[in-house]
Amino acid sequence: MAFIRYHILRFTVESSGQTIHIHHKIPAYLKRCTGFLVKHTKGLKPESNLNEIGWLNLQFNSLKENALAAVVACPAVNEVNDRYDFQTLEITLKPGALVSGIYTDTTPITSFFPYSISVYFRCSSLEKGRYNTDPNSKENRPYADSFYQEDKLC
Repeated sequence: MAFIRYHILRFTVESSGQTIHIHHKIPAYLKRCTGFLVKHTKGLKPESNLNEIGWLNLQFNSLKENALAAVVACPAVNEVNDRYDFQTLEITLKPGALVSGIYTDTTPITSFFPYSISVYFRCSSLEKGRYNTDPNSKENRPYADSFYQEDKLC
C-alpha cells in the first residue's frame, strides 16, 4: 500500500543577503517525490506582495539530480492565501540520499527581520506504476492521503 506523505524542510534566515547551505536527509521509507511547495511561513509582514525574497536551489540523491530551482515570494500581511499549489517534481529517491542546496536571501526591504521558509515535499512510499491513482477506479484505492505538519501552510 502506497501512502502519500508530506515531508517538510524548514530553515530560518537571520540576516539580509544570507546564503544558507542545506543538507537534509529524506526518510528511507519515501521512494518518490511528486511535488513541492515553497512558502514563507513567518517573520516578514510586508504591506504589499513581495515577488522575490530569495532563491532556492536543491539537488536530490546526494547531488546527482539538480531538480529544483525556485524563486520564493512573500504575500502581503492582509492577503488571505489558502491555496496549496504544489508544483510538479518527478524524483525517484535513493535510500539514504541527501537533499542538498542553497537558499540566498534577496529581500528588498530596508529594515530586515528574520524569517522562516518551509519547503513541503509531496512524496509516496512506492515507486511510480506500483499504485493506482485513477479516481474513477471501482476498486479500493491502495493509497491514503495524510498531511502531518507542525505549522499551518500560509
